[in-house]
Amino acid sequence: MKFPADTHRAGILGEASFLAANAGPTETSPTARGIFIREQLLCQNVPPPPPNVDTNLPEANADKPLTRRARMMNHEANPLCASCHRLMDPIGFGLESFDAIGRYREHETILIESETGKRSADKKIDLPLDTNGEVRGIPDSTFSDSVKLGQILSQSTVCQQCMVRQIFRYAYGRMETSGDDATIGQLFASFRDSGFHFKDLLIGLIRTPQFLDGLDLKPERANLKVEPAVSPKAVNAKPSSLNIEARR
Repeated sequence: MKFPADTHRAGILGEASFLAANAGPTETSPTARGIFIREQLLCQNVPPPPPNVDTNLPEANADKPLTRRARMMNHEANPLCASCHRLMDPIGFGLESFDAIGRYREHETILIESETGKRSADKKIDLPLDTNGEVRGIPDSTFSDSVKLGQILSQSTVCQQCMVRQIFRYAYGRMETSGDDATIGQLFASFRDSGFHFKDLLIGLIRTPQFLDGLDLKPERANLKVEPAVSPKAVNAKPSSLNIEARR
């Protein structure tokens, strides 16, 4: 899907499907969005919260209306939470311009329910958003929308290599082992040399010995070697086609 040039969306990170799947029923979840990017796009493991830790956030009220981001500052204040949440939450904060269903917004509207239980007496308060985010561990990675986040990730070697690992895991139905390092390295080189085109990554994938293992091949093809899918002429190619950033 092509987005308008002046949009705040780009690639899968700007799609409502991704944004809504990584949110709560009525509120956004910067933590869930950050976990997805850490684990699925950077291949970094985020441990679960320690046992017996209260993961509930303080409720907003009429006397102290707070945005989701402001309420999540409790994570920073609690040492048990901070070490992990510092890796996740700042990424999700940069996507706070999209609500729980992936709709773009310029402010956060919080609902203060009436003590009478009558919906007509409920109060809505609009609060300004702080959408500054950061991918800690990647230099110069501040952003405030999915467009910039996609650019940051597409230019990160960590993300590029993770894409190869994820395709490998999907194709073989298992996690990689140390015995797969050479194959994954060759696949990444092929992917990089192609200018980060997924078609070439898939071609390289089906040429690997692991993919061909067990197939009834003709003798002349039994010793098929892994070779780059394209001629290595684009080693320094810009990863503009990496699908995280996508076309706009």
